[in-house]
Amino acid sequence: TFAEIHRKRKDFERSFPRYESAYALFVEMGDRLNQVEVLGGMAKCMAALKDFEQAIEINHKANQLAEEIGNKIGILDCNIRLAELYILTGNSFAAHQCEESLSRLTAELELFCGVCGESMGQIPEHLDKLQCGHLIHSKCTPHLARYTWGRKGRKRPCPSCRNRSSGNPVLSR
Repeated sequence: TFAEIHRKRKDFERSFPRYESAYALFVEMGDRLNQVEVLGGMAKCMAALKDFEQAIEINHKANQLAEEIGNKIGILDCNIRLAELYILTGNSFAAHQCEESLSRLTAELELFCGVCGESMGQIPEHLDKLQCGHLIHSKCTPHLARYTWGRKGRKRPCPSCRNRSSGNPVLSR
């Protein structure tokens, strides 16, 4: 969206009104999943503008909506942002509650890297998707790829499901 383009360019004053109009449109359409996404963008803008109180309020709204529709990834994203905001504002108790919620959600969603076994989703990080749909850390991709070098046409099993649908993730990009 245009709002996201402005946010990535760090033009937060111009992006927030665009997010607001997108949000109004999604409310009118009844598209609650995209409302959660737009609210997340609005919260990021407010945090970048150092309006932490407003960012926390918007994140709570997004989190509530994500819970209503059962969007666990949206809940996870909101809790990541809220934990960071609470740390910035010095509210360690609320930050700890968000971190506990993140740990529960990570375990519930089984968000663990099949290569290294560490949890995923508790902090913003780059992930790679294997052909079978499982995720691994981008930093772990070379370790998985190391075992498939020189085996053109041979499939390596996914470390999570052992399905032989995951070719060399480096070569399939």
